[in-house]
Amino acid sequence: MKFLKSLIITILSIAVLSGLVFSGMWLITGHFSNKGVITVPHTKQTMKLVSLGDSLTEGVGDTTNKGGFVPLISAKIDDNQNMKTTTSNFGLSGDRSDQIYDRLKQQPEMQKALSKATAITLTVGGNDLLQVIQKNILSNDASKLTKAINNEEVTYLKKLEELFKEIRKYNPDAPIYTISVYNPFYVYFPSMSSMTTIVQSWNNTTKKVIKTDGNSYFVDVAKQLSEGQYYGKKSTLTKTADSSDLSGLSGLNLEKVLQEKDEKNDYISVTDHFHPNNKGYEKMTELLYKSMQENHLFK
Repeated sequence: MKFLKSLIITILSIAVLSGLVFSGMWLITGHFSNKGVITVPHTKQTMKLVSLGDSLTEGVGDTTNKGGFVPLISAKIDDNQNMKTTTSNFGLSGDRSDQIYDRLKQQPEMQKALSKATAITLTVGGNDLLQVIQKNILSNDASKLTKAINNEEVTYLKKLEELFKEIRKYNPDAPIYTISVYNPFYVYFPSMSSMTTIVQSWNNTTKKVIKTDGNSYFVDVAKQLSEGQYYGKKSTLTKTADSSDLSGLSGLNLEKVLQEKDEKNDYISVTDHFHPNNKGYEKMTELLYKSMQENHLFK
């Protein structure tokens, strides 16, 4: 009788102990699958992307009105890296480098967002360059334009250095991906070598500042956005494009010249012949994501 009682107590003890172990595993893992394999809920790695800049960051030309490349790069990261990305878009159309700097100095919201950023994107320099060209486009003197550009590059360099210093004040560690400027009129005037040279030189000035930062990367979209569907097909482009040069536009409004024609660059908005369209922003996103991969943002 004592043996039977001991056996019952032992069996009950094992049953209780097994129940406790099972319950503990349930609490730890959340649930068991139908096949009896324990599955642990996966927590996605998060990324906070902060975007500073001008109209390219704001997304002018994007017919979805969602913010150009910013939501596109967020979705691409999430889809390809199994991450959860949140974005803060501080793009403002028309801003030069000094105006982006001023906004950052004056807006606590921007400062707070930057301090929490995992990665930062920056579009800058296009309006600085445009300002110089607008001041000198009516002149037939190519040497005068070149001199003006050279002088303004020195000023732009200093402004950009100040902007980077201000960004680093709030976030010294996050990588900065700076997107290049491009020539939106290239498809119309491929023989206008002076404009191509100016854009290249301006981008080289941006590269100098990026190099000194140590954790910044240049995303070069110039050739692909400038050449559009003719990228790598210059001979075809030369045959189909307008033969006018910059000097032939002296005294005319370039905007009026372009408004008389349909947009010839498949990556540029037909609305203003200047900003990227949806396809253009998709190309920017592709090149930005490639830079992020190559520079080991995703570990």
